[in-house]
Amino acid sequence: MADEEAPKEVKRDPDDILKDWFKARVVSSFKCKPEAADALVNNEASRVAVETFLNSETCQRLLVFSNPDLMAALNPPEKFRKKTLCFLKLTETELSPENVDRAVIYGDFGDVPLEHLSVLANEVFLPMLTNPANQVGWPEVITKEVVENLHKFIANVYVTIGQTKGKTLLPLPPAEAGMSSGSSDGGSVESSSPGKENDGERSNALVNPKVDSKTPKSDADQIHALESAVVTWTRQIKGVLKTDPETALKEGNHPGPLAELEFWTDKAANLNAIHEQLRGAHVLKVVKVLELTKSSYFPAFKRLCEDVGKARVEANDNVRFLKPLDPYFQKLSFGDEFPALTELFRPIMHSVLLVWKHSGHYNAPGRVVVLVREICNDLIAQSRAFVQAEEIFNVEPPEAVAKLQTTLRVCGAFKSQYFAYKSRTATETPKNPWRFQNAALFARLDAFLERCHDILDLTRTVLQFNKLERVEVGGTRGKTLTASVQQIFADFQAAAEKFHALEYDILDVEVKQFDDDFYEFRRTVKELERRLGSIIIQGFEDCATVAMAFKLFDSFEGLLEREIIMADLEKKEVELVRNFGADVAQVSKIFESQRDKPAIAKNAPPYAGAVRWVRGLAERITQPFEKIRGLNKLVIETDESCEITRHYEALLAQLQTYEAETVSKWTSETESTSDEKLKMHLLRPDERETKVPGILRVNFDPMLVKLLREVKYFLLLGVDVPEAAMKTYQRGETLRQQTGNLDLIVVTYNNILRTLLPVERPLVGKRLEEIDGMLQKAIHSLNWNSHKINDYIQEVMSAVKELNHILETVKGNVEKTRELLQEWSANVMFHRKEGKTYEVTEFAEEQKTLQESRDKAVAEAAAKIAKLLSASNKIIAVPRASHAWREYTEYVNEIVVDGFSDAILASVAYLTEQVDPTIVAANETAPLIEVSLELVAPEIRWSPEVGESGDAANPGTRDYFNSWIGGVTHGGGV
Repeated sequence: MADEEAPKEVKRDPDDILKDWFKARVVSSFKCKPEAADALVNNEASRVAVETFLNSETCQRLLVFSNPDLMAALNPPEKFRKKTLCFLKLTETELSPENVDRAVIYGDFGDVPLEHLSVLANEVFLPMLTNPANQVGWPEVITKEVVENLHKFIANVYVTIGQTKGKTLLPLPPAEAGMSSGSSDGGSVESSSPGKENDGERSNALVNPKVDSKTPKSDADQIHALESAVVTWTRQIKGVLKTDPETALKEGNHPGPLAELEFWTDKAANLNAIHEQLRGAHVLKVVKVLELTKSSYFPAFKRLCEDVGKARVEANDNVRFLKPLDPYFQKLSFGDEFPALTELFRPIMHSVLLVWKHSGHYNAPGRVVVLVREICNDLIAQSRAFVQAEEIFNVEPPEAVAKLQTTLRVCGAFKSQYFAYKSRTATETPKNPWRFQNAALFARLDAFLERCHDILDLTRTVLQFNKLERVEVGGTRGKTLTASVQQIFADFQAAAEKFHALEYDILDVEVKQFDDDFYEFRRTVKELERRLGSIIIQGFEDCATVAMAFKLFDSFEGLLEREIIMADLEKKEVELVRNFGADVAQVSKIFESQRDKPAIAKNAPPYAGAVRWVRGLAERITQPFEKIRGLNKLVIETDESCEITRHYEALLAQLQTYEAETVSKWTSETESTSDEKLKMHLLRPDERETKVPGILRVNFDPMLVKLLREVKYFLLLGVDVPEAAMKTYQRGETLRQQTGNLDLIVVTYNNILRTLLPVERPLVGKRLEEIDGMLQKAIHSLNWNSHKINDYIQEVMSAVKELNHILETVKGNVEKTRELLQEWSANVMFHRKEGKTYEVTEFAEEQKTLQESRDKAVAEAAAKIAKLLSASNKIIAVPRASHAWREYTEYVNEIVVDGFSDAILASVAYLTEQVDPTIVAANETAPLIEVSLELVAPEIRWSPEVGESGDAANPGTRDYFNSWIGGVTHGGGV
């Protein structure tokens, strides 16, 4: 068997080896699975950090932490997690698999690394470096310098720990400086809370400790170490004492009142912690040693301790008095409803006044000034959030104007509350009133309000100039002027867009560039105003009436109030007032000439029409006068304008008096009209009718109709009407329905009486008598105020309609009979083709055929007439054997006989026209019948015989004519 070759070792990439080394430490430290370390390296942000640390010589730090998954970063996170793994390069070097173990150290720490560092320095580094065994061979200078630097480092770590917790921790001097050997660390990280004992007793215990007779006398180095510690304490304490809430304001920041409360809370806690440390045994021993050695630092430090006590009392007192304001400050800083902030101002200022009255330390001008300035800062911040500078040009101008006005109102409300409570301090705290300078309090707020006023002016300008987009000027030069207006609008849009394009926050009062940009915008607007004023003046000169002038002004509403345009229009406004005066004189002339006979509208009631007429005159002068009152005061306060105003007021008084008198006159007439006229009976005989007895008319007085019309139009005019007239008007619809129905009844009834034939009366006499009885109630007893009038009207209406329907049917049947008879007359019994001459036998044959068809038609018509007569009997519902019906049948028979007679006469007349020599000659028509003259030897004969032949077998011409006429009259037998 051949010898197998040994496998070659695969050479790995150094980067992969370093990553494996890194992942192994991560797995070991976090006790995680290898997959978690792989995910860490594969994450983009973490991978970049790891590769930078492993490959870059200058990168000396890498941190690994969970967030919640494992993450790697070159810089520490904002907040340390429970565990963080730290890799550090000892020097700037490039890592390789060979040197990574020597060049990199690593370790982990928790969420409080400074405290861990403090423990490490005190418990590990300090014992190691101060151990004489470890100092063998060190020069004394080096030993001293190393130990001193280590103590400084420990002290700095200790102080830094306090700073991270918002406390001032006083680092203790090293134990070998003469302190008790019981503790060599930098002191406890956590300080105790302030005690409950009296502050004066605390200060006394601090500066007058019990002297230990066994305290050894320190040498110069030890005293120097203690004095160095006192110097450090003094610097720390003075730093705390010097802190002031106004510092942030002086540095250009804009804190709110919550920062004030937080400042005093933190300062109180800090001073309480310092006070507790100064009362501690270690500090008291240091102070005692300095006192015994008569150190020059002792008196100053003693006074500093006293200052701490006073400052502590002040801070705690301020916290106690400011704490009740916290809920209001929270709402002021974080409230969502900006307009509702006004509800906070009174309780805030009232609380500030109470603090001023009862606090022992916060009742100083500097304190209240800072607090008010901070309130103003929050108010400004809320205002800016409400208005939103970046959106102010994106919303509709009216909305922007409303927001800015709300902002000015809310900010003004705060200032008003301040000044109100400032006045109260003069009476409630006369010895210590508020005498603050307004500039010290409201400098920034006033600057912000001024900025808001500027922006409000800008948005109003935009709102006003936007109206130009839809302006159209009338008159002879209207087209040209309108084009000029549109150009001004375009120029304004360009200026506005330029301002809108500004990239800074226009509500930030610290940005002074706004003033320059706003000045440039206003300069452009003023130039546009001058051009616009010129256009308005040209349009005014083209107006023929005052109304047209004001219509022109209305087109530019809002813009006329602008200063430049107002100044340009002043002279034209004087002219306009004069024209108005001329209108007043013209209206006065019209009124005087037409007051007795006003020109009212067609179909308008007289009194309401007169009121509408006089109001039209009043409107002609009142509407322009209201607009004139809005003109420039310099124009309307001249002597001429005042005189015109007096004429206007006098004329208006006359017009109003005329209206009042007209209404009063109508009212006096109405009071006696409505009640009296409504008591009239519903119907009455029509005295105008003399031919037919019993004709009726509706008895609704025209005065009531007039009253209803007057009330209707008076109500439309807004005139108060009398109660009685109003009650009548409220019944107006009912009365209209009732009179309308009664009119229909009367018209139908009167038509029945006028068209009823004597032969028809017996047939419907009973029904007619019943209706007459019903109508007698309306004539003699019922009036317009009676109850159940509608029921009565419906009853009569039903009866009258029924009778009218019967008579219409009967009369309609008679009319149909007449139409049938007229058809007989129209269709004669003879027919001849135009211009044709017949042989007698030929004509006789055609006549026979025509006679048969005519007889058939007559028979059918007779059947229809009989059917119509039967229908009439059925609807009348009278016995056929009754005398009335027999008379009516005879009446119909007479109509039929007359109609048939007319038909016979028409046929005979037609035949006569065909054979009468005179008519034939006049019409130049051919003969109807051809008669031949024949020679029959030895005689000459007519064929056929002209006269009567006497032979039935060979009838003569006269025999034929006699038979034809007999056939026509034969139809009467039907």
